[in-house]
Amino acid sequence: KLSKNVMFEGANVLELGPGQTFGILEEVRRTKASKVCAVDITSYLENIPQGIEFKLNDGRLLPYENETFDILWSWSVFEHIRFPKTTVQETFRILKKGGIAIHAIDLVDHFNYSWNKDNLTFNCLRYSEKLWNLMTWNRSNYVNRLRLSDWQNLFNEVGYDVVYFETTENKIIEELYLKNKIKYLSKYSLEDAKTMSVYFVLKK
Repeated sequence: KLSKNVMFEGANVLELGPGQTFGILEEVRRTKASKVCAVDITSYLENIPQGIEFKLNDGRLLPYENETFDILWSWSVFEHIRFPKTTVQETFRILKKGGIAIHAIDLVDHFNYSWNKDNLTFNCLRYSEKLWNLMTWNRSNYVNRLRLSDWQNLFNEVGYDVVYFETTENKIIEELYLKNKIKYLSKYSLEDAKTMSVYFVLKK
């Protein structure tokens, strides 16, 4: 989706949280992008691919000047950030006017990771916020548990236009929700309760 819909030649681009997978950035570099950058909370590789500027960062203050990038993106990263509003504000700050941000966000339970065992798909939502943070805050794969509507509201609040989004939904969870079979999901809307992942395209 990223390479088919976005033109990179001459652009300044940034990937948030590439982990060990710099393949997209290497492809972007070959399209003659002007500046190719990545930030992550830790370095998973001894040698960063040539032509990619890599910096360590936790997302609270991204190490770039205002309006640096034309395009930025993340894949299965935003569900792990500990300060979502701060990080989203930072992405907005470093993006040029008219710039594009693309984020694929995985909303299922990462500790009982399953898209098939329906009783575990959203198991993380059964805990209070206080208990959840006591259990997980210091774990490397911490999950913030924001739902679809939370991300939509946060992007809008910061100033992004949501120009496109698509979701992956769990139909069995939907049936159970409508029958009130999963009590801890009852405080959520149907859309929030059944959405397993969401893909956003945002514009500044």
